[in-house]
Amino acid sequence: MVRGAFLKQGSHMSMHSAIVALGALVAAGCAGPMEVVGIDDASGVLSVTPAGGSQGVDPSQPVVVRFNKSMMRGMEMLVLLHERTVDGPVVVGSYAWSADRRTLTFTAATRLSPRSQYVVHLAPDLRVGSGERLNHSACVGLGGRPVAGSMMTSGAMPRAGMGAGMMGKGWSPVGDSHGMMFVFVTS
Repeated sequence: MVRGAFLKQGSHMSMHSAIVALGALVAAGCAGPMEVVGIDDASGVLSVTPAGGSQGVDPSQPVVVRFNKSMMRGMEMLVLLHERTVDGPVVVGSYAWSADRRTLTFTAATRLSPRSQYVVHLAPDLRVGSGERLNHSACVGLGGRPVAGSMMTSGAMPRAGMGAGMMGKGWSPVGDSHGMMFVFVTS
């Protein structure tokens, strides 16, 4: 089942719908045909390590996010580790997917700072292999919290060598959601 339909570039629609969508696009400052993209209700995050709310985390431990479905290529760019707050500087590192694209491991380029807060940020537009949006609802039960627009005040620093952090299509809010976050503190 698909719920929470949103618009995305690329499809065909009725003339009336196209006129309404075009008006919205002009108001938003972009143009082009749109298609409906839904949320895959059966998709979700199985675990995030370190878990949200964890204290005394080993600063050399990688961040691991497990999904219950294979994720679309490129989705690693929509999972960031920030210093201090959800809009703090982005930690530079490398990503690796499991063969089935259900487990994403992020390893920081340098050891994380001791006794410091970090935030794992999952973008609102993470997509499963079918192209539908990931259902973030299970994240709350895993220690995650929704990211509100009011939390996004300073913007993320660019991710060295990997494009800009929190910029581009996948980081645009979906409705009022700016994704999910998992906060932990190192030892």
